[in-house]
Amino acid sequence: MLEEKSLTWTKEQLQKLIDDYKGVGSVQLKAVCKSEMLWDAQVDQDGGNSIVNKASNDLLDKAITSELDRIGATDLIITDVVSKQKIDTRLEKWEEKFLDATIRQGNASLIPDTNFIMRRYGSGLLRRLGKNDFSFLRFNIPNLVVLEIEAIHNRAKKKSESEKCEDKERTKALIEMREALIATKELIFLRDRSADILDAKIDWALRNFQEIAGKGLTDMYIRKEIRDATKLWTTSYVKFLTCDLMNALSAVAEGLPVLYFQRLTSEKYYLSEDYDCCLEQLAELIINTTFVLGEITLTAQPIYGKPQTKTLRGDWADWTIEDLLNNRIIEEMPAPNKK
Repeated sequence: MLEEKSLTWTKEQLQKLIDDYKGVGSVQLKAVCKSEMLWDAQVDQDGGNSIVNKASNDLLDKAITSELDRIGATDLIITDVVSKQKIDTRLEKWEEKFLDATIRQGNASLIPDTNFIMRRYGSGLLRRLGKNDFSFLRFNIPNLVVLEIEAIHNRAKKKSESEKCEDKERTKALIEMREALIATKELIFLRDRSADILDAKIDWALRNFQEIAGKGLTDMYIRKEIRDATKLWTTSYVKFLTCDLMNALSAVAEGLPVLYFQRLTSEKYYLSEDYDCCLEQLAELIINTTFVLGEITLTAQPIYGKPQTKTLRGDWADWTIEDLLNNRIIEEMPAPNKK
């Protein structure tokens, strides 16, 4: 009988592992969950990389697209709704245009909506600006965004624990719960880079907010908090960041300058041309996929050598804050047979 033990993997260790798999050639990575293909990736010697989303059902497809979002692999059109300027991340020098629309217009305060945080565009997409330029971005986070993410987690957790919850709905609830937990990492990522919480009284919102949080009804509450907190600011210093078109248009109608982030659908997602950055994106994709789905099987097929397979899991039952914040996942390893 096999006795199981586990091995902990960090992001940095996974990056080295992928590089070792590739060696002097290339390697194909495949991720599977319960016999369902999630994604595959080709890592070439010259650093040219792509990920193909092959999830075979709608629930997993949505989850994996979200994870590709979070590592900055999706293409976006970013629209300054007031000036009508469009920034296409597929084009060269889009970063310069983004900086022109933000820090070069009086060091704008960037105020994210909940969906911007859930998609982790701060640590994913905008990190592609480079460490020096990213450090100049100034974020202010609404209190109600923090409360909404917490409410999404708590409601999904309660639903997943219900005896009346069917398997498909329980899986959906577990994904929502874990995505909310990961969103808190995004909040901490931004706070560690000098983001502030908006200084505004929100007593007026607390009575109803917990009940409607996560149901698409909170946008007007969050916009009101932003208006109250920034009413003494110069308008040009505020940029509201959202991925929801109706929210963007409503904000403009209320006088808030808006950057609207529109995700472009695709069957193929390209990673960074910088090899080290590409390895970091892949390691984060492996970790985030494991976190959200609980367990995946990762297979690496080098161009030279035999395939290598690992069973990776996010052990939420025994998870610690340190494990979550330090991007640790577990590999299940059978021990040798005892004689």
